[in-house]
Formats: sequence, C-alpha cells, structure tokens
Amino acid sequence: MLGVAAVIGITVLLLFIESAVVTPTEELEQAVATVMAAIEANDLNGVLAQIDPQAAHVRHDAETLMPQVKVKETGATAVRVEIDGNAAPVKATTFFRGRIDGTNTRNGVRLFYFDQVELDWHKPSDKWLITDYRASFRGKPVKASEGLRGIR
Repeated sequence: MLGVAAVIGITVLLLFIESAVVTPTEELEQAVATVMAAIEANDLNGVLAQIDPQAAHVRHDAETLMPQVKVKETGATAVRVEIDGNAAPVKATTFFRGRIDGTNTRNGVRLFYFDQVELDWHKPSDKWLITDYRASFRGKPVKASEGLRGIR
C-alpha cells in the first residue's frame, strides 16, 4: 500500500515538474502563436512588441504592410524550431506554414496567404524577439518592399 502511494506521489511530482518547466522550443512555439494572434487582432503594437528594436527593416515592413490589410484569420501549422545555443545571445529560427486571410483596406480585394515562413529570433533577456524573417509565396521568396503586389 505504501509503495502504491509512493508511485502515485512520484508521478504527480513528475507531472508538476513537466508542466512547470518550459523548454526553449515551447517558448518559441508560444512566441509564434503570440505574433500570429497579434496579426489576427490587427494589433500593430502587439506585433512590434515581438520585434527587436534593432530590427529596423522588420519593424518598417510591419508598420507599412499591416495597415494595408484588415486581417480576419491567421494560423501557423507544422512549426519547427532550430536553436543555436552556442550563440550569445541565444538565437533560433522557426519554420512554419503561415496563413493569413484578410482584405486589402484600399480596394476591398480578398488577400489569402498560405505558405512557408521563417522567423529568426534571439533572446537578449527573458523574451524571444524577432530579428529577421523570410516568406515565400508559391514557393518563391516574397519581398515586402513590393507590398501587397508581391502576394497574388
């Protein structure tokens, strides 16, 4: 009887530890979800909060493109994380299929994106921040400088 209680106690303790410990991979998966939720909420400030202040080109792209689209729904599937633990600060790249369904605010035309996205991150303190990104459309790189013309 005492042995059964010990096994149950150890199992509960291990479950608690597993749920309390968040791995860097889990942090990055959550960070991707946070960015996508901010995009879906059309929350430019929420997106900018996830981008490193030094990543001026990424911030510029968000500030330029987000007002051009009224986003209805987003998603990120097949998220894969690669972490470079030897870098200081720690760096990582997330790879996923990004989905954005929205409307062009200028002409009302529906915009639908579903393709490969890569986000580069670093963790200078207690939070992962985006430092760069790459997106593809129909297997070809999309240049944000082309604006919404690059996504047809």
